[in-house]
Amino acid sequence: MSLIRLLLLKYEGEEPKPDLSDYTNEQQLEHSVLLIEAGLVHGLVEDGNNGLPATAIVLRLAWPGHDFLAQARNETIWKKATEKLKKAAVEVPLSLLGELLKSMLKEELGLK
Repeated sequence: MSLIRLLLLKYEGEEPKPDLSDYTNEQQLEHSVLLIEAGLVHGLVEDGNNGLPATAIVLRLAWPGHDFLAQARNETIWKKATEKLKKAAVEVPLSLLGELLKSMLKEELGLK
């Protein structure tokens, strides 16, 4: 999930640019394709001769991408949410992570 967040920050134009050096080009490609397929970004996927994605061209964030990033941008809340998931030792879909982040953000703002 961290790579998804970092790529969304990158595609939004975050300055300074997020550090992606811990991830291979293949990992970044795979997750960029997932972002396109999930509708978080608008983009194109070009397949190679083997039928697998060879290139992902991200044009811009889609509304759901902006929405998720609004919940995930705060580093403190992001760390709390990911630590909570690590302690529970579960993998969750992106939508559930978004709900967790939203809940924690509401709590941080005193809306809960």
